[in-house]
Amino acid sequence: MTSGHHEVSRTAAGTSNTTFSDVATAPAGPPCAYKPKCGFAFFGVQDDIAIDAAGTLYVVWQDGQDHETAASPPIVQLSRSDDHGKTWTYVGRVDDKTATGCAASACYALFPRVEGGGPGQIAVMWMDDRLGLPVNHQNGWNVWLRASVTGGTSWTGPSRRMSSFDAQRPQSEPNGFRFPYGDYEGIDLLATRTSTQAVMIWGEGINYAGGPGDPGAVVYRRVAL
Repeated sequence: MTSGHHEVSRTAAGTSNTTFSDVATAPAGPPCAYKPKCGFAFFGVQDDIAIDAAGTLYVVWQDGQDHETAASPPIVQLSRSDDHGKTWTYVGRVDDKTATGCAASACYALFPRVEGGGPGQIAVMWMDDRLGLPVNHQNGWNVWLRASVTGGTSWTGPSRRMSSFDAQRPQSEPNGFRFPYGDYEGIDLLATRTSTQAVMIWGEGINYAGGPGDPGAVVYRRVAL
């Protein structure tokens, strides 16, 4: 696999008429550090879709930071649609994985998830290993959150680390967890009288295989945006 295509399908209500709209094309993701048990697709091209209260659609998608190189370290990008998914406009990069650590931009930003709130309001979560010591993709993984009230044109600030060290969980270390179970991940936005809160769930592991000898955990967190 040399590249992946991010597409959105549209099916007319009450029919089986489905059309596809192109969002982006990205190079293949990097190999997993625990191959062959962890196949090429685990860190492969991924995306997620959301809608805000104004009807604007958003897609966050995994890209390679160097389009000329297969398996280039991944980053997270954002596109949006103002016409119900017929056409898509590239907005910009979401992750800021090089803000702390991530020597030579070698860390991976993976498993993006997006949720919409009020008009123009979105929150994006992803996992990256910028805090790896060393950056070998087998330690230093964390969940990061970033929010926007301008549809991703600007951000309310740098990403915030959502995961934290818990000595009672064997996969957890001071600089992050050891392996990302990114397929166990989700985000929702909850509006209260005083704020909008992000409700998140994700999986943390010791390695890809897991099991009774190397257990992981599913973690929940709720924070105000």
